[in-house]
This record gives sequence, structure tokens and C-alpha cells, in this order.
Amino acid sequence: MLDKMRRLFNNRLAKSTCVYTISTFCNSAIPFIMLPVLTRYLTSEEYGVVSMFNATASFLVPFMGMSIGTAISIKLSNQSDGGEKEYIYNSLLVTGTSSMITSIIVMILAPWICQWTSIPLKYIPFILLYAVSMALCEAILSIFQIREQVKSYAIFQNVGTGTNLFLSIVLVVMFRMSLSGRICGMTFSKVIFACIAFLLMISYTKGYRKINKKYIKDVIYKFGFPMIPTVVKSTVLTYTDKIFITNMISVSETGIYAVGNQFSMPILILAQAFNLAYVPWLFRKLYGDKKSDKKKIVKLTYAYFVIILLIALIWTLLSIPIMLFTVGSSFVSSAKYIFWLSIGYAITGMHMMVVNYIYYAKKVNIYIIVTILVLVSNIVLNYIFIYFWGAIGAAQATLIANVISFLLTWILAAKVVPMPWFKSNT
Repeated sequence: MLDKMRRLFNNRLAKSTCVYTISTFCNSAIPFIMLPVLTRYLTSEEYGVVSMFNATASFLVPFMGMSIGTAISIKLSNQSDGGEKEYIYNSLLVTGTSSMITSIIVMILAPWICQWTSIPLKYIPFILLYAVSMALCEAILSIFQIREQVKSYAIFQNVGTGTNLFLSIVLVVMFRMSLSGRICGMTFSKVIFACIAFLLMISYTKGYRKINKKYIKDVIYKFGFPMIPTVVKSTVLTYTDKIFITNMISVSETGIYAVGNQFSMPILILAQAFNLAYVPWLFRKLYGDKKSDKKKIVKLTYAYFVIILLIALIWTLLSIPIMLFTVGSSFVSSAKYIFWLSIGYAITGMHMMVVNYIYYAKKVNIYIIVTILVLVSNIVLNYIFIYFWGAIGAAQATLIANVISFLLTWILAAKVVPMPWFKSNT
């Protein structure tokens, strides 16, 4: 068994996966630590507002950040290309400009956003700060990932989340600030680490301070605009269910649903942890363009599909009893959502494995068609399923949309980067 694993994984991949997994699960443990606290100090309605706050901020991230993390990752992965410091500096210029433009638009649309999401108007500036901070933090984590600075990634991620935990508990529990405390804790902790991320990226530029129109255009037109539908699709798939529940049922039910979603999140966390280690390894193998490496990649991918689905099923059985003893009485009903959401996140993990080929081939533009189809199907399915079956229909609709996204992405990935998916000899 061990020998077989060694054939599938080289030492670097195995070690990186282990560190990423431990780090990411430590990171995910913090929200679990907070869950018993928040479900006792926040009402289901307030928890629903927190969920919508996260949804709105996540939706804004691609518009503010213009996916500079992905752009920089691709740039740094091609070591022979050069110009890394110039690229990072000009990427930051793009993010600064896009953040200002997006903020102005959001402030103009704020009354309608608040009406749609049930978020009080006073929290809109916090959403903007949180979104731009998320973009910067994601960018520095992408740099750590592609440079295979696994320890730096783990420290930055976990200390940041730990700061979020500390500030939120202090403000919610000690100062009894309830909803405001949670939002302030989230926002201020993220802003602190966004500042650190910004300073680190500035240091990487090594004093370079020139505007390069070529790089700016590359960031905007190869990754920024093309990636917006892709990232928005991911956000919509994650949060559309909550938006529909808020508007078709109540923000209180959204809070209950969000707790079930939180208990399903470890599946996504595990998938993300593996993918973080996997991407640099995958790109190196694809650049080598060896048939033997491609066969190894395919075997690893199929094994991963089976394992992640089994883990999701096992986690469903384990998490429901845990939930019953950890959350407040008003949130116990969220257990009914865990199976559907856990399987959905497993499918999302499978999607991560195949979408990497599209990023590698820099074919993000043609991926827009898939994105539109998935977005439309997700919106339609959520409306129909919630209308007939209530909030449980949202979880089922999201699962179906994730399956559609995975299959269509896999088909497209197979076209842009041919792999021996269904052939024994290629």
C-alpha cells in the first residue's frame, strides 16, 4: 500500500499535502470552536445576517481583486518568463483601482443591496473593507502556494483566523456587542492581515515602481475580467441558496441553514488543502508533457474522486451527533442539511481537480460559457426547489448545480489539455 502511494505521490507533494491539510483543518477548527458560542449569543436572524455579510463580501472580491492571485500564480509558475516583481507591482495597481471603482458603485447601490440581503446599511463600509482585504490575503496566499512556501501559508492563514476568533469572542461575549461584535471582529482581523499581505507583496517588488501597460493589460484581460464570471459562479453556487432562503423564507431560516453549512464545510476544507499542494505539482508535471506523468495524474485524480465522496458520507454520519451536543437548541434543526451540503462540497472538490487544467492552459475566456450555464441552472433550480420543498430544496438544488458544474468543466478541461481519462495507453 505504501509503495503504491509513493508511486502516486512524490515526497514533496505528500509533505505539502500533509502540512496544508493540518493547517487547513486547524483553520477550520476555529469556526467550529466559535459555533457553540455564536449560536448562543446570536439569534438565528443575526447569524443569517452574518452569512449574508460573508456572501456579499465574497461576491465583491473578484471585482475588487481582479483575480490577481491567479494571475500572479500563473506568472510565477513559469520560471523562465521573468518579470515577477514588475508583475506583482502592476497587479497591485490594478487591485487598487478596481477596489475604488467597485466601492463607489456599491455605495450607490447600497439601499438595494440592503433590501435584497437584509444587511443593515451601516455595515456596507465593513463589507467593502472585508472584501478588499480578502482579495489581498488571497493574493499573498497564492504567492506562498506557488512558491511552495507551505509553512508561510500555514502561519499566515491560521494566525489570521485565530485573530478573527479572539476579536469576535472578545466583542461578542465580553462586550456583548452581538451582531456588531461578530462583524467588527471579522472585518478588523482581516484588515490587519491584508496590511501585512500588502507590505509583503511590496517587499517582493524590490523597489520596482514603474507602470507596465503590458502587465496591466495581462492582469485585466487574461485574468481579471475573464475570471469574474468564474469566481462569481463559485460564489453564487456557495451563496445563492442562502440569498433565496432569505428572500423566499426568512433570514432566520438562513441562519439555521448556515449552521448546517458550517458543519459540512470540513469536506470543502479538505478538498482545498489537497488542491493547494496539488496545483504546483500538477503544473510542473504538465510542463514536462510526459505520457507517464499524465497517466499518474489520471490515476491520482480517480482515486481522489472516490476518496472525497467516501469521506463526505462518513462525515455526515459523524457530524450530526456532534451537532446535537454543540449548537444552541434553536439551531438543532440544521442537521437535516448536512448530507446534501457535504456531498455538494465533495463534488466541488472534484471540480477543483479538473478546472486546474483550464487555468494551466490560460483558457479562462472559453470557460465563461460553462460559467453562464451553471449560474442559470443554479438560480432556476434554487427557485423551483425552494418554492416546492423549502430550505431543504436549496441544499438539493445546490448539489445538482455542483454536479453540472463538475461535468461541464471536466469536458472542457479534456479539450484544452488532452489527458488519458478513458484510455489505458496514450
